[in-house]
Amino acid sequence: MLDRIGYGYIALDRDLMIRDLSARACEVLGRSRESLLGHPLWEAIPGGAGEALARALRRALADGRDLQIETPLQPAHRWFEMGIYPMADGLEVLFTDVTGRKRDERLLAGQRDLLRAIAFGRPLADTLDAICRLTEAEAEGMLCSVLLLDDDGVHVRHGAAPSLPESYVRAIDGQPIGPQAGSCGTAAYRREAVIVEDIATNPLWEPYRAHVLAHGLRACWSTPIFGVAHVVLGTFAMYYRAPGAPPPQHLQLIDVATQTAAVAIEHERMLGALRALALRLQEVEAAERGALNRELHDRVGQNLSALGLLLTLIHDELPAEAQARVERRLEDAQAVLADTVRHVRDVMAELRPPALDEFGLAAALRTFAERFAGRLGVTVDVVEEGLGARLPRAIETALFRIAQEALSNVAKHARATRVQIRVRADTANVELSVADDGVGFETAVAAPGTHWGMQTMRERAAAIGANLRIESSGGHGTCVVVRLPRASERA
Repeated sequence: MLDRIGYGYIALDRDLMIRDLSARACEVLGRSRESLLGHPLWEAIPGGAGEALARALRRALADGRDLQIETPLQPAHRWFEMGIYPMADGLEVLFTDVTGRKRDERLLAGQRDLLRAIAFGRPLADTLDAICRLTEAEAEGMLCSVLLLDDDGVHVRHGAAPSLPESYVRAIDGQPIGPQAGSCGTAAYRREAVIVEDIATNPLWEPYRAHVLAHGLRACWSTPIFGVAHVVLGTFAMYYRAPGAPPPQHLQLIDVATQTAAVAIEHERMLGALRALALRLQEVEAAERGALNRELHDRVGQNLSALGLLLTLIHDELPAEAQARVERRLEDAQAVLADTVRHVRDVMAELRPPALDEFGLAAALRTFAERFAGRLGVTVDVVEEGLGARLPRAIETALFRIAQEALSNVAKHARATRVQIRVRADTANVELSVADDGVGFETAVAAPGTHWGMQTMRERAAAIGANLRIESSGGHGTCVVVRLPRASERA
């Protein structure tokens, strides 16, 4: 009866040796009845799951209480819900397969984490990569791929394929969609799922067959990713190294993956429009700062210089007896004037650092760091690694302003003695970090008064397609890190 309703049954004596079991139990454990009788149950279960089960059985026997646990009983991603029931002469164990529910729980948790990451601005490439890996983890041997439909609506571009051979990824990047364009290109063209059970014989793969078979790929199931108004955004594909059709659980995986990918792509497109607007606003801001800088230089600066000259002339033209009476006041006036000139020059440098225009980001950061260190009495080091050629002006400006804001927060809140500004570049990313040795704060609850500065930094980073994170904890300083993918820099 238990076998007919799908339950497994195992009876154990007080020494926890198997004294009886059902056919379903033998099937799940992958052993014959004869090989299991008289042996400990946990010997039939590989790895740590067997040890955990042994502890649970001993606990139930010692306590004399029923126990419910969930455990894997074999290595092929199978999970079982197990009821352990103490009896006078030992234990009885009933178990049923809950793999589907566990898979649904993992998918739901993974999708929830991905959606949260998307909302917080995780880069699209990282999100699509994570979607592929989440899906691959649920099906052994599956290789996932996301292709994005180009703005021309004709060609597909690489989105993510963490497990496919790199040479194959390069080969399909930029290929046109059409009625005979493999699984993905055809799915985007038809606007429907395309399931190819055997690439070696299916005519849809004729143009690419030799190349794909050379990588040992034999089956490919592809589904369009739809956005708002049922617009095709790209495709999600599953590859296998053996011919075959997708089982129902894999169709569910595809459904979850395409839904999550659609959210990520649409979010990125929306952010792209917002970034363009934010970048334009930053350009306007930079132009206004430059105009105000020139105004201060051409008018206020000249007037201050003229005022200084006039004070000198007045001093020199006064009779000797008059000079003696007003000497101290003239000296005070000239000191106030010199202090005002310094302040105006600082404001001009804040508005548009000359070093940023003439020499680039690293030089501007060094100049600003020197002034900051002099004002606050802290040590500020600027380290440059691999920056090389100048970055686009908008990116240099955004990174400089983020560093300014980070140092402003250091001055207001950190009580630091040392700050390091690091600018690092390689073929993949440009990264700016500002780290201090101050009091730090718990990032979940930002220190009072820092919310606006954090938001400003995040907005500046988002405008250039960069990701900003803040690492801090009480008593361990703070580090602001901005990472810009080179692809965003080129865009």
